[in-house]
Amino acid sequence: MHPLLRNVYARLENERKLFESPGCCDELTKGLQQKDSIYVYFPNRRKYGLATGNIVMDYCIHCGTKMPDSLSDKWFFILRAKYKLTGSGDLDGRSNKIPPEFLTDEWWKKRNIPSRLSYLSSDERDNNRRRKKRDGCFCLDDGKQFQHIFLIYNTRFREYGIKTMKVGYPYIPMQYCLSCGRQLEPSLRDLWAKLLQKYHGIENPFKNRIQFLPKSFRTDLWWKRRAL
Repeated sequence: MHPLLRNVYARLENERKLFESPGCCDELTKGLQQKDSIYVYFPNRRKYGLATGNIVMDYCIHCGTKMPDSLSDKWFFILRAKYKLTGSGDLDGRSNKIPPEFLTDEWWKKRNIPSRLSYLSSDERDNNRRRKKRDGCFCLDDGKQFQHIFLIYNTRFREYGIKTMKVGYPYIPMQYCLSCGRQLEPSLRDLWAKLLQKYHGIENPFKNRIQFLPKSFRTDLWWKRRAL
């Protein structure tokens, strides 16, 4: 496992005990409650994300639901402007200078902050637009942006996913883009297996070593030839 990924998981496992795990669908709710989960929810900042790389999840990768707008920026702004906490140590989650209500979801619930931040100033909206344009979308069709340590694009199955620590489960498939909410192309994993069984007599292709599979089925060539 990549050292950065190991450190992120170790830190978040300690923090996971401090908060509840609300979710928008059964898949996400169960995922948030599991030990060593790739999902994380910070109630004090109303922030959903992925433990792998501290990636913000704007949309649920399972059902496509738009997550409530993160309050991270507002959390920092209020603590700096109202409570004069400006040093990096002052804003650390373990600092005793942070008012207790800001360590939980109390501060934003009692202020009735809506799930959509429609009150953003024009400058804040412009910054959000620039950030979105700069970062782009995680689900590029050619999968090039997925070639790093946290996200993956399986060309053979046309499948997007998020890497995990679990043996035998290298990644969790994504049905929706976590950045823009677009529904992704359906996975071709099952069709890949059915075609190998039907035309090549391979009963359990997932257990076969890749070098023993027909050459076109080792890559994305098999489904591109069929214009799927």
